[in-house]
Amino acid sequence: GETIHIAALAIAEFETSVDLNKDGPWGRRLVKQRQTMASLAETRYNQIDKALDAATPLQAIRFGKGVRGFPRIDADPEPRFLLRAEGLMGFFDHSRAYASQCGFGSARAKVAEKIEARLDQYVEDLLDMLRAEEVSDLDRVRAYLDVAAELIAVVRGAKAAQIIRRRAAA
Repeated sequence: GETIHIAALAIAEFETSVDLNKDGPWGRRLVKQRQTMASLAETRYNQIDKALDAATPLQAIRFGKGVRGFPRIDADPEPRFLLRAEGLMGFFDHSRAYASQCGFGSARAKVAEKIEARLDQYVEDLLDMLRAEEVSDLDRVRAYLDVAAELIAVVRGAKAAQIIRRRAAA
């Protein structure tokens, strides 16, 4: 994440300092570098889904006429999956400062919407399980709520995570 940020700053500084023709050799080279950075960032963004699936596992449940994901809590949260998800989410958060400037702002915005929707639904389902006491291991539900709160803290900030923790304690 930091490397892409440094490269983005260098390219931006170069573009503002030197009047370049985009069709010239240096202009084409900068465009290619910007495209490479966007491609690398989008690759990382695409890995977030798999990391979230591992850290906050779902199981398919029939719901009305369709099927939707519901939290799977048959095992304790796996710390290595959480670390992987937190690392990718850290890159996601850090890239906020330069995503638009580097040409992958819209990809980041789409991923942000997807992450927020996924984690919001996951938290609501876990809170429903906690309130209804329909599972045998309520401590495990709380552990998964804590995992979700950690991940939401990266996307929305520490206050959002505190709200989830307060709702779980209530």
